[in-house]
Amino acid sequence: KYRNENGAFKSFEELKNIKGIAQKRLDKLMPFIKLKDSE
Repeated sequence: KYRNENGAFKSFEELKNIKGIAQKRLDKLMPFIKLKDSE
């Protein structure tokens, strides 16, 4: 829902705007996520 309303994620920080994604969970997911134009 968040992505449909706001478009593609541009940073990992934006992922915390998703309900249920706090910093601790994001830290665990980051190795598996690739954002467009990220290195």
